[in-house]
Amino acid sequence: MNKDRMTACYSRRRQALLKVMLALTVLILTTECLAAKTTIRVGHFPNATHAQGLVAHASWRQGKGWFEKRLCPDVTIQWFVYNAGPSAMEAILAKSIDLAYVGPNPAINAYAKSRGEEARIIAGAANGGSALVVQGDSTLKIPVDFRGKRIASPQLGNTQDVAARSWLVKRGASYHADGRGRPSRADGKP
Repeated sequence: MNKDRMTACYSRRRQALLKVMLALTVLILTTECLAAKTTIRVGHFPNATHAQGLVAHASWRQGKGWFEKRLCPDVTIQWFVYNAGPSAMEAILAKSIDLAYVGPNPAINAYAKSRGEEARIIAGAANGGSALVVQGDSTLKIPVDFRGKRIASPQLGNTQDVAARSWLVKRGASYHADGRGRPSRADGKP
């Protein structure tokens, strides 16, 4: 299968997963209509790659409540903003929030850490959003140019951090997970 067909197939799958996630979310939230007053605590990031949570939270602040309009009158939503996935997953594991929009790496880490007992991945909600960005006039063009440079990500272990390390390692460098953020060659040579 050629790259374009694979990309189109992947995109259709992601769109289908998004629709399933939205349907499941509404279904899960509306089944609470049979119960007494319920509060659902939702975490999200304040950026465009997590648009569903961002838009729904903004709608709530404006008194329009996208989710709230689709729920029973006795269901309220509390919104919580996180900078990165590992922090949101810590909140899930601590039972501080009920659901969150996060990238795949922190979600998989939380699932593995709890042996599938405390976190469930129900569907994908976004495609893309991670990029290794340099200044327009930068001399950083190829992986070797990153040697000795600092690379920032929102949090160790988040999707951008894992994507940056993966990109560097595939090209013969490594990214130290100790927070130093200085790439070196995979063979340990400077």
